Amino acid sequence: MVSMHVKTLSLGLLLAVGGLLGAGALPPPAWGQSRPCTLATPNGTYQFAVQGFVNEHNQPQPIAFAGMETYDGEGHVQGQLTQSINGAISRVTYSGSYTVTPECVVTYTITDSTGVTTHLDEFVSPDGNEITFVQTDPGSILSGSERRVSRER
Repeated sequence: MVSMHVKTLSLGLLLAVGGLLGAGALPPPAWGQSRPCTLATPNGTYQFAVQGFVNEHNQPQPIAFAGMETYDGEGHVQGQLTQSINGAISRVTYSGSYTVTPECVVTYTITDSTGVTTHLDEFVSPDGNEITFVQTDPGSILSGSERRVSRER
């Protein structure tokens, strides 16, 4: 009697696990049932705060900055920030361009008012409300996130 109960329980567990695995079915895409991302996904004004290190004169320097930027939904971005590099405060404006893949990966390049060009890989949420990013320039260790505060440009 105990043996029959164990066999029934084992068969039930096997069927349940097989059902959960879905016979090899793949999970849905990261963006679920919503449309994939386009240039228009990051659109509006975003607020950000960032910390990390930049390489100045072959020495890593701590950096922190905060600011706001506006994506136009057509591949252009502009913004302003206040930064502290090893305690030296400066304010800069910048403009640049971006591209977006259907998988919501953003390639972003800006040039600031001091002439410095910066490259980032960004990951935008399918609704465009959140962006996370990492700087891809050699010698920089910088990452952060931003959130949309307005859909207006």
